[in-house]
Amino acid sequence: TTQVVISEIGKKIEKYRERNGAAGTPTQKPKS
Repeated sequence: TTQVVISEIGKKIEKYRERNGAAGTPTQKPKS
């Protein structure tokens, strides 16, 4: 289903944000 794809993409986005979040997105830093 699409929900599985969405959750997979969400996990990838979270990992990507964790990598670049410190430098790229200072607005969203829930866990540092």
